[in-house]
Amino acid sequence: RCPSSGPGEPPFTPHPPPSRSACAMLRASRPLLRGGGLRAFANRRPPAAPLGLRALSAATSGGDSDKTLPHQELRDDVRMLGSALGEVISQADGYGPTTFDSVEKMRALAQQWRKDEQSESLESLVNAAQAMSSEEMFHVSRAFTHFLALANAAELHHRVRRLRQKEVLGAEPHPNSVQAVVRSLVSAHEAEASDTRAGQSGRPAASAQEVYDALTTQVAEIVLTAHPTEVNRRTLISKHRKIDEMLNELDREGATDTERKNFQAEIMRQVETLWWTDEIRRTKPTPAKEARQGIKIIESSLWDAVPAFLRGVDEALVNTPGIEKPLPPDVAPLKFSSWMGGDRDGNPNVTPSVTLQVSLESRLAASQLVLGQLQELQTEVSVGPAKSTPALDAYVGEERAASPQPYTELFKMLEQRLNLSIAMLSEGLELSKVSPMADSRT
Repeated sequence: RCPSSGPGEPPFTPHPPPSRSACAMLRASRPLLRGGGLRAFANRRPPAAPLGLRALSAATSGGDSDKTLPHQELRDDVRMLGSALGEVISQADGYGPTTFDSVEKMRALAQQWRKDEQSESLESLVNAAQAMSSEEMFHVSRAFTHFLALANAAELHHRVRRLRQKEVLGAEPHPNSVQAVVRSLVSAHEAEASDTRAGQSGRPAASAQEVYDALTTQVAEIVLTAHPTEVNRRTLISKHRKIDEMLNELDREGATDTERKNFQAEIMRQVETLWWTDEIRRTKPTPAKEARQGIKIIESSLWDAVPAFLRGVDEALVNTPGIEKPLPPDVAPLKFSSWMGGDRDGNPNVTPSVTLQVSLESRLAASQLVLGQLQELQTEVSVGPAKSTPALDAYVGEERAASPQPYTELFKMLEQRLNLSIAMLSEGLELSKVSPMADSRT
């Protein structure tokens, strides 16, 4: 009995029962079946509907359009990415045309089995797979793997796109969003206060002050740890991120035909390099290298995502009657810790020298991140002494406070302190004969 592979697809039991490998093969083929296969991706993606208010209104005006247009955008994205992948595969020297035809053959056989659910169709599919050489099976497996990864990237992009569309149209916030949760808690408490029977509904409830007190006192600690079993190389992740950026550009209203062609060409380049990039790490990472990979996650994702989330928390609190103020500036409801380079639970390679190295590199990376943000802030805050405060004057000193740019003087002081920290940490790494993050690209 093969389990369903998605919503609306019930499990089914062909006769005779299939093997696990046959079920896995079917699940891998279904996205291609629904998409029409690589040959169906030959046509380029049509111009995407602009995400202006007119297009959004049409997408959510009710009836069939509310259901079809958003998912049609997803199908367009998958078709475009599949087209790029199919073109790259078919042009590969030596094995390209054969791999392209084998993928199509497997897709057609799986489609036939999905259609009639007959054991003969499943047997034909299994026989076709068994007849492949090891090299051919390797290339076909890579083709399906890359297509599914690209389809997942398109689906993630589409989810974000729909959430943005709803927000632009003023729809109710997502039930799991901070704004919706805070609103639900406070409204349930108000309902209980006005009607004692409302307390029997079982809905979680809290007063506005209780919500605010909880958010300002409790801390969620996220512990980062190295996982050598992570299969996705950072190189591949960065390419998928670049593809997502180009999909965002294609969705942008007002993009010219030339810009759209450039965005599509960049997607083609990223897909091509994906195909020619080795997906497997050929050398076992050291604990220090694993830690550097964790630091890169902070730099590339968490450094921007966490402040954005906290700004959303502030907005939700400001817009909640009874609270109407953001979190205090000295409150951090999210805290990050790390086991990377320090977890010695059965790992003989994590030594005191490794822990020292990782600690120094982590502090160095944090100092460099703060320095970069400070330099950006110095450019943005170019106000004169009219916006100075007694606290600022006292902090920078009388001489600096008399400057035409007192905030610039403050930033210079902070920058000097950070540069001293960076120099100290770099010297410590040099004395330890450690090259800071020199091999962190793989």
